[in-house]
Amino acid sequence: MCEISMKIIYFLFRRQNGRRLPVLEVCINYIDGDLAFSEDFLRNEPAMHEELFSLGCKGYVLSLLKKLMGELKGLRFEESENILDGLEFVQRVSATALWKFNCNLDFELMNFVRGFDRLDTVEERERLYSLAQA
Repeated sequence: MCEISMKIIYFLFRRQNGRRLPVLEVCINYIDGDLAFSEDFLRNEPAMHEELFSLGCKGYVLSLLKKLMGELKGLRFEESENILDGLEFVQRVSATALWKFNCNLDFELMNFVRGFDRLDTVEERERLYSLAQA
């Protein structure tokens, strides 16, 4: 259920003119065209965020974060844009869950959400990239 919730959240992101994130699509086994829009997706968006951060999915988003951070290691900054885009999406989903839907996040994930709330800027991306290289 965790992966399905993430796929639907990503689908809604794409439907709202969000850019394609190939590295994330691989991580969540997303195949473009597998989902058909349903009003239920919009209506159930809070429940999907709650599911992602529930006990049943404990660690799912955190493991996705760690996987993407691990993939940054050893890359040059110029090669890391796609992975940083994926991390920006993870931050966005987690921040939405925390602040909009009042979900409980793991301590490490909450620190990521609060510490990297501006991954749309080059400076923040460079800071996150440097952290992954350490």
